[in-house]
Amino acid sequence: METVRPGLRLAAPFVLIAALLLAMVVLLNLGKLERTLADVEESRLRYIVGELREKLEAGIAPGVPLSKLGNAQVLIDAQMRQDRDIISLSVIDPGGTRVFHHGAEPAIPFEPLSQQRDQDWSSRDAGSVSLGSTLSDSFGAVAGAVVLRYSNHEHGELVNSIALRLALAALGAAAAVSLCFMGGLHFLARRLSFRLASLEDAIEAQRPARAADPRITALAEQVKQSSRTALVEVTAARQALAGEDAP
Repeated sequence: METVRPGLRLAAPFVLIAALLLAMVVLLNLGKLERTLADVEESRLRYIVGELREKLEAGIAPGVPLSKLGNAQVLIDAQMRQDRDIISLSVIDPGGTRVFHHGAEPAIPFEPLSQQRDQDWSSRDAGSVSLGSTLSDSFGAVAGAVVLRYSNHEHGELVNSIALRLALAALGAAAAVSLCFMGGLHFLARRLSFRLASLEDAIEAQRPARAADPRITALAEQVKQSSRTALVEVTAARQALAGEDAP
């Protein structure tokens, strides 16, 4: 445990940096993907609105009220049946009044067309995207507009699903980086410990032997001297005894 804690402290900054970098990459790619999907979705809806506008304009006559378009409601109903994600389709007059409609009631009333700057416009909210395109008669005068509201819940679900997968992939990559870094750090620590132990043994082998304690040396010398004296005395006593026993 004592060797693991310093390793964790060393690895933590690198793992945190790796996790932050992976999170930034995931967020950037997710944002790019979401913008791409939104552009593709809006292009498809513009095509639907443009095709519907051409069919409606074919029946508009100068000076004839927009409410006299006999095929408008049929076209709107048919388009609603083709795409279940269309919330509503409306045909409005220049004053913003609904002339033909199919689907959910709009939460915000339509604005007069005189306040629209462009021929085509779009807006987004939390759960839908709205696209509009002005209708013109054969002389180019504004006769009204067709407005489509589309639910983007499938788009949101797809983005959320991809975001979850990217987040899991980022977590897996961060865990793999952490394990690799910790394994490499542990390997380097073991090699360093082995090198230090070898170096310590080599230094210990080259170190001169410790000097003996002076008191022990004096005692050993005293013991030696006493042994020599005792040996001399014993030899002299044996010689004396041998001389007395001789005739």
